[in-house]
Amino acid sequence: MRILSKMVIPAVALMGAMSALAGVVDDGVQNFTGGGTVSTALTFAPFNPALGTLISVEVLPVGSSSGQLTVTNDNTSGPAETFGYKVDTGLSIMGGGIMLSLDPFFGGHLSVSPQQTVTSGLVQGKTVTDPMTFTSGLSAFESGPIVFDITGSGVVATKGGTDLTINATSSVMGSLDVIYNYASTPEPGTAAMVGGALFGIGLLGRKLRRQ
Repeated sequence: MRILSKMVIPAVALMGAMSALAGVVDDGVQNFTGGGTVSTALTFAPFNPALGTLISVEVLPVGSSSGQLTVTNDNTSGPAETFGYKVDTGLSIMGGGIMLSLDPFFGGHLSVSPQQTVTSGLVQGKTVTDPMTFTSGLSAFESGPIVFDITGSGVVATKGGTDLTINATSSVMGSLDVIYNYASTPEPGTAAMVGGALFGIGLLGRKLRRQ
């Protein structure tokens, strides 16, 4: 039991020292939104080379859209008019030498009787995400602020129905996160800890061989 405890102590010290050689920096999630169209810029801090060597960068974009339609059937008589609608949202994210495209959308059907006005209520489109990990071209993330330009707009398309007056509103929203993964350079104290652990294991092994 005593021999086992002597072996565990330097081994644990070695594992602790080695685990300190990798790190993660999360710049934090930033949100964006716009009514019908969105045009904004999100700024992230660059990776600090003093922490170590940048290994990879994760860019995590999320986009979604929502909207509402109000439809009036201008006919004075006849059957109800049924039509389909869809709002296509083109969302572009550019920055750090990369370009991402997201296309969230929403849609449905409405039936409107003559001289009637119907609203779709708020319709939420599906959420779209396209996470990406970069292991090359990382120098773009190591100097100056990292600026991502966000642009997007919603286009309403309808199918079917005649003599209808359609008013539509849409919103574009989403978020962006940047995560840096790096390998740190061991500090003198860490290197000494690793060396001490290895030295201790070596002495213990020699003592056991003599026994």
